[in-house]
Amino acid sequence: MGDISISIKGSFEAHSDIEKRSMRDLFDIHQAKKAQAKQEKREQEERIKWGSEELKVKARIELLLDTTELAAQRKVSPAFLPTLRTFYKAELDKQNPASFGFLTPEQKRRLVNQLLFTYYLLYAQYQLDEAEERRYTLEGHRKALKLCAQRIHELENTAVAGQEVPFEADLEANISLATKALKYLGLTAIASWVVEKIKQFMDNNTGSLVEWMSSINVKRLYWVWGGSMLSALFEMIPDDFYNKLEAQANMDVPSPVTGYMSWILYYTRFGINLFLLLKHVYHPSKDEMDIPQSERFLTQWNQRKFALLNDSIWGFANMLCHLLLRGPGILGYAGNIVTVGLLLMDVILTIWRFWEEHTKHVANLQAIKRDKEKLEAEIAAVQLKFMNKMNPAEEQTLKDQLEDLKTDLKRLMELKAKTKFDWKYKAFSLTNDLVYAVGLMMAFSVMCCFFFPPATIVPATALIIALCGAALCFVLTFATAVASGTIEIAKTKETRALEIKHCNELVAEFEKTIDPNRRKQLYLEIKLGLAESEYQQRMVRFQVVKLIRSSLIDALIPPLVFVSLMFMPIGIGLAVLAAGFALAILTNAMINRFEPQREELPGFDENDFLAFEETPTLKHFEEPQDSGAFAGLINLFGVNKAKEGYVKLAATDEVLTDNGEKEYVVS
Repeated sequence: MGDISISIKGSFEAHSDIEKRSMRDLFDIHQAKKAQAKQEKREQEERIKWGSEELKVKARIELLLDTTELAAQRKVSPAFLPTLRTFYKAELDKQNPASFGFLTPEQKRRLVNQLLFTYYLLYAQYQLDEAEERRYTLEGHRKALKLCAQRIHELENTAVAGQEVPFEADLEANISLATKALKYLGLTAIASWVVEKIKQFMDNNTGSLVEWMSSINVKRLYWVWGGSMLSALFEMIPDDFYNKLEAQANMDVPSPVTGYMSWILYYTRFGINLFLLLKHVYHPSKDEMDIPQSERFLTQWNQRKFALLNDSIWGFANMLCHLLLRGPGILGYAGNIVTVGLLLMDVILTIWRFWEEHTKHVANLQAIKRDKEKLEAEIAAVQLKFMNKMNPAEEQTLKDQLEDLKTDLKRLMELKAKTKFDWKYKAFSLTNDLVYAVGLMMAFSVMCCFFFPPATIVPATALIIALCGAALCFVLTFATAVASGTIEIAKTKETRALEIKHCNELVAEFEKTIDPNRRKQLYLEIKLGLAESEYQQRMVRFQVVKLIRSSLIDALIPPLVFVSLMFMPIGIGLAVLAAGFALAILTNAMINRFEPQREELPGFDENDFLAFEETPTLKHFEEPQDSGAFAGLINLFGVNKAKEGYVKLAATDEVLTDNGEKEYVVS
């Protein structure tokens, strides 16, 4: 395995000089090996073409980092590398090549260092996933590594602010970048969603299979509670009421299918996860063999323990309840008691998951704190050297070193803020899951008369209690889904508000800055921030529409089934149900077509920049609103595109001040 050894820390400057050089070596060696592999592939294809070879062997680039050390660092802090990778990947996506020409030499050097650190984080995660055969993630890692390498090459091929690039060098750089982009041009006409799903299935059959089974199981559980509520309602209706007896019989038709699904799905998922765990422990890949067996087991166990425990216990209990503990007598009541115990287990597992996620969050903050203290100590040492400097020639070197450390410290504080922001909404989501688990356990206890056996109460009372409990189970399932969607919308809204706040800070800095190159950088950053704000605003609308659609579908299915079975002949009722389900699928496909996509990175417009310099406010970037009967509907789905030269400020609201001028505030 590779021999490059680098510790996982929170920023570039937190590493030693040897580790910093190793990051550059990692980038250079990986790029050289990729170029060599491409050349070997071309030569092999040429030989195959002329018949000198019959078998094509795929060239494989040897992994460069020390896998054993990477695994050991991950064991100490499992969530730190994914947290860092996610943060710096988002920073990478924001890097706008249009601003590279306005950077000073020191700014370029710092940005190259940041991108090298990003490349290391992406490659470290890529190497771990490659070694452990998580192939469905590799394509995303490769794209991110390619983008990072492209940004580094663009930086190194861009002139320093105020300097001219020789014509030949500029032409060669543009041809190089254009050649890299051409091969992606033909992909724009492909249905991206279908391609993504097919590639995901080809790269990772087991992962896709588990994901699809989980989606089916969610729908099955929805029908369990909705069907239980309808069955309890039918029990309350007199036998001579319309088609009550026929409807009740038809309601029981899916029961054998859902009953077998209740344990087959769980056992299948359990078997897949158990097989993968044993495979990684006892039959690892060649790359994974460098990781000790005990660490391989702990890694796989930590990834799969909740799924293994949940699926094995629920699978066995559901099989027992479906085949034996069923019916109106004592066996059925025993099955209900077993189910209450399983719901209690769900509560315990949810609390356990909450505690583990909180522990990971605290470990991330502790790692950030250690790096922060190290940077602050280095800043204090450099400041002391600066105050006591004897040689004037050292002044600029110390200033640059101090600026590097302060820049890294600022980025580390941004990472800390992002980590806390993400944890806040993850905690909301976990709390929602915990409330649902506790509420479902209590509601099912009421539904099955757990607290007072049916033999001890009047049958009519037992029916009412069962109906109330079943309705509570269904309402809790519905409310939890709505709450989950609301949390996602709230997170997107707050992200949008933070972007607007950041843009206001950039405008304030723009007004104070004199350096023309820095002002151009700020102008592009403001345009980028407002474009991101526009994307988040369109995403909010999209999420709201999806939530309304899913809520309506979930709420209307039980009444639709009740009306179709109770008041219609079976043929017409089934046709109505089929039409309803087809409408649900069709509306979901139609809404997904309008999922917002991020716009291209904004370019530099000299005329617009000069106009912005005269009146540096956010309203300068506002696009004139569309008018007409369908403007609101079009804006709702976010399909209206910004006109050339504008980035729509969709994340602000207009408020008229006392003197009649417009003021922009975050909603």
